[in-house]
Amino acid sequence: LTIQNSVGDALTWTFYNQLGQVVLQTSSNGQISIIDINQLQGGGYIVRATDSKGIRFAGYLLIE
Repeated sequence: LTIQNSVGDALTWTFYNQLGQVVLQTSSNGQISIIDINQLQGGGYIVRATDSKGIRFAGYLLIE
């Protein structure tokens, strides 16, 4: 999974399953984040990005 980071700060990416459990957490620096999601099973995931100031961004990822 490749995500362009328009903020430019280091981000912590957290992936939650349908039960709200953390299934993957990783950090990235720079404007492009490359995240290995091969370990995730098919289904829907809430993806939250948090920067060093605690500002959060969220989205939904569907893996078929």
